[in-house]
Amino acid sequence: MAGLAGREVMVRPISGTSDLKRFIALPFHLPDQRPNRVPPLLSDERELHDPRKNPQLEHCDAQRWMAWRDGVAVGRVMGIIHRS
Repeated sequence: MAGLAGREVMVRPISGTSDLKRFIALPFHLPDQRPNRVPPLLSDERELHDPRKNPQLEHCDAQRWMAWRDGVAVGRVMGIIHRS
């Protein structure tokens, strides 16, 4: 991508409630959204990441990370290993 050379991306794990809230809300704050994009319901996103409301998380190891460039969140990823 032109203009991004030399701009380092840092990937950090999510830890704590405030990080998780930022992780869930990130797609709403990214630039260049497609005009026909239908965003997820925030309540559904919260329930997906809440082990009390998503029983599938009891059978999984999950880790979340956010990518940062120049102090601005630019991406997120979630890795899931299903144990059973």
